[in-house]
Amino acid sequence: MKKLFTIVAAAMISASAFAQAHCEWTAAQLPAAKFATADEAVAAGYNTLWTLPDYLGMPACDLINNENIQVSLPLAYNYMSVGSGKYSGSNYTFKLIMGMNNSTRDGIDPDMFLEGLENNDYVRKAADSDQGNPVYDAIIKVNVKSANYGAITLRYNRGGNNSAMYVVDSTKLKRVLWSVTRCPDDNIQTHVARFGVEPGHTYYIMASEKSSVELYGIEYDECADADYEVLASEENCTDLWTAAQLPAAKFATADEAVAAGYNTLWTLPDYLGMPACDLINSGNVVVSLPLAYNYMSVGNGKYSGSNYAYKLIMGMNNSTRDGIDPDMFLEGVENNDYVRKAGDSDQGNVVNDAIVKISVPAESTYGRVILNYNRGGNNSAMYVVDQTKSMQVLQSTTRCPDDAVKTHAAVFNVQPGHDYYVMSSEKGSTELYAVGFCSAADAKYATLGTTGIENVTVNTVVPADGKIYSIDGRFVGKDMNNLAKGIYIMNGKKFAVK
Repeated sequence: MKKLFTIVAAAMISASAFAQAHCEWTAAQLPAAKFATADEAVAAGYNTLWTLPDYLGMPACDLINNENIQVSLPLAYNYMSVGSGKYSGSNYTFKLIMGMNNSTRDGIDPDMFLEGLENNDYVRKAADSDQGNPVYDAIIKVNVKSANYGAITLRYNRGGNNSAMYVVDSTKLKRVLWSVTRCPDDNIQTHVARFGVEPGHTYYIMASEKSSVELYGIEYDECADADYEVLASEENCTDLWTAAQLPAAKFATADEAVAAGYNTLWTLPDYLGMPACDLINSGNVVVSLPLAYNYMSVGNGKYSGSNYAYKLIMGMNNSTRDGIDPDMFLEGVENNDYVRKAGDSDQGNVVNDAIVKISVPAESTYGRVILNYNRGGNNSAMYVVDQTKSMQVLQSTTRCPDDAVKTHAAVFNVQPGHDYYVMSSEKGSTELYAVGFCSAADAKYATLGTTGIENVTVNTVVPADGKIYSIDGRFVGKDMNNLAKGIYIMNGKKFAVK
């Protein structure tokens, strides 16, 4: 007798099933098989486009809603389709489609985005549905209800065409993320971007590409949760620098530190100036310390998320925290008002808080960068500025409570021929632990993949009609006894025949 094994019934999980800090929505929560007819799609609660079941309007709903966070589709009807197989980084039957009302790609100014979604020039109308409702490319709204800071991870794809994922903090009317992505056509992978969010703020997530970005997943991790830590490693980076490459033990005397090539501050071996150098220099990327001498110390144990003997110390020349405008940052770092001087060294040189420069050679590929750092109990932000376009790439606000010190992580995309500067807003306090780069053409690019479909809120309705579909969406009848070995879907549930 054939054995039937139920794999997952994710579509029946309710919002009350979780309230933990880690939660996620994935495209696996959309219908797992293509509707056979437009009538079936309508019966399941969707609007149809062009009388086809492949192109649908998904009603406004919450993708995630618990005591920590609300992630929603605020538009009345949101475009969802089977997507383009050419650009699909994940093999879901349906995907949410995101895109803006621009024809030049990456030409919008998300800083000007204001709430009032249907009337906003950025919202692209896919079409009027067969039911008479406008169906728009999806915009995602995020309300942080938790009293703690956290991080959002986005998983999406566009494949062979250039696109950008924008995030706007509407509470402060500032841009949080501008993450450009591209994979070569023969290497379609899921892109990942990650940024910090803060309590009481509302964020809008938009894609610049016109009706092409496929959204696969959104995750939220509160800073106190174990899943908050995403560490740059050899498993997920092609090129890596970590603070483990700094001296592994504290110098016994200032003379020892000087003999090793460092400048000393206040005649102490705990506070050093590290000469300008390349942290990473490969065909993929050059990550460097461009300042003549860069502040490095044993760090503050209270706020240390990683137990390295020495850390690079980053910080800007401001007293109010997060008060700088990194869009105004210009190259010429020693003369720039943003650079904070830690002190004059005993050798007479100026030692500045570190700024990191990331240069992606024109002959390299698109890729992503992971930053690992910490400040602990004080609010701080990590800024990344694309100097080539003079535009901000990332502003990732972080905070951990004092009793839950964790390593912060920000993930953003970079493109060939561009130079980026990484700065911390905190005055002389942010400890840098790692910078990792991964080429989009490398298999490791996909190793930041989704963790699964547990702990999700589902708001789609799947008809309980007893129809059975193959994993690729083909209708195969209603009789389980006539099925060959394999994985099938019935009434929104996967099962295996062995």
